[in-house]
Amino acid sequence: MFKAVIDNSKLFKDSINLINELVGEGIFEISTDGIKLVAMDPASVAMIVFHLLPSAFSTYTVDESKKIGLSIDKLKDVLRRVTGTERIIISLVDANLLVEIQDTYHRKFSLPLLDLDPQDLRVPALEFNAVVELKSDVLKNGVEDAGVLSDSIILHAFPEKFVMSGRGDNSDVTIELDPTTSDALVNLDVKEESSAKYSIEYLNKMIKASKLAENLTLNFKKDYPLRLDYTSVNQLKVSFILAPRVETD
Repeated sequence: MFKAVIDNSKLFKDSINLINELVGEGIFEISTDGIKLVAMDPASVAMIVFHLLPSAFSTYTVDESKKIGLSIDKLKDVLRRVTGTERIIISLVDANLLVEIQDTYHRKFSLPLLDLDPQDLRVPALEFNAVVELKSDVLKNGVEDAGVLSDSIILHAFPEKFVMSGRGDNSDVTIELDPTTSDALVNLDVKEESSAKYSIEYLNKMIKASKLAENLTLNFKKDYPLRLDYTSVNQLKVSFILAPRVETD
């Protein structure tokens, strides 16, 4: 048996929309620890690690761990019918996911479970030289600023500051944060000065997680994958791992 009730329908809707930025279907693990998903985008450039905690639900009941395949595209379409004030009830009925939306009236949507090939996706154990915690909106604005001139953003971590930059044809943009003067830079831990370049196309998908968490942590080092960690206390944890863009001679 599995049944979960979430009063914060916007949280659930925004979570599914975020996952759908990278993948159209996936295998969710449902257990007493909550609802989890690990998935890779079709181009194998980015990974999402998603965990919706049991405490995010007003009621959460599961008698045994299950893995279910779902069309995230179709679930997103169902949640388009949610405005943010409704209660959502999700449960498993036979070989279907039942999504109930309760407001002034009661709606039921039944989605078939998919028989997807289980991929042995393991979250890589990465070691970083730079860990930067900042307000989520700061990265969002930095990525969007760099996107005006470039299709990539360069992250620079120095012991005394964090810099984001973008370069185009005869043009450039720089966003600089100093922990002594900016409250937006929450923490800066740099073992070694680091610089790496990443795709703005992918980051534009990932920074939509700023709707879900006030702060985020960036983890990177020179020409190395980037890991973004978003956490909303007692609600969810979501991480992204993005391959770097490495210049070749």
